[in-house]
Amino acid sequence: IGRLQSSGGLPPTNPFLVSSSDFPVPGWWWSAALGWAERFAGLGAVRLFTVAVAACMGWLVVRCSRPTSELRVPALSALVQVLPASMVLEILTPWMNARPHLGGFVLLALALVVWRERRSQWWMVGIFVLWVNIHGSWLYGIAVLGLLWVAEMFDDRAFGFERTRWLA
Repeated sequence: IGRLQSSGGLPPTNPFLVSSSDFPVPGWWWSAALGWAERFAGLGAVRLFTVAVAACMGWLVVRCSRPTSELRVPALSALVQVLPASMVLEILTPWMNARPHLGGFVLLALALVVWRERRSQWWMVGIFVLWVNIHGSWLYGIAVLGLLWVAEMFDDRAFGFERTRWLA
C-alpha cells in the first residue's frame, strides 16, 4: 500500500481484500512512511527506518522502566531499570519488523512514558490520533491505561479524581 500511496495517493479501497473493498485501508500512515522511504532511497531506507523506530521503542521502554520511587542505591536503581526493559525488548525482538504493529509498540511505550511522568493529558490526544491511523492496537492502549489507572488506585488505596479526569 505504501508504494501505491507514494505513487498516487491513498487508494480509495483496500487492494488486499478479495471479498469486499469497503473496508478502509489499515495503517495508512505507516504504509505511507514506508512507501516514501522506499521511493526516496530504496529498500535500504525501509530497513533503516525500521531500525530507527525499533531503537526509539527501546529508548522509550528504558525510559518507562525508570523507578518512580526514591531509590538511593545506584546499583539497585540500574537493575530495576535494566531488567524489565531487557525482558520487554527480548520478548518483542521477533516482532521488530517493518509492519504497522511496530509503530503501535512505539506509541504504547510513548503513552506509558506520558502516563508515568505525569505529562499533560494533551500528549495523549496526539499519540492516539497517530495510533488510530497506524495500527489497531490503539484499543490495547486504552485497556493498558485503564489497568494502570486501577492499579494506581489500589496502590494509593484511594480513588484518584485527578487521574480519573486525566484518563477521561
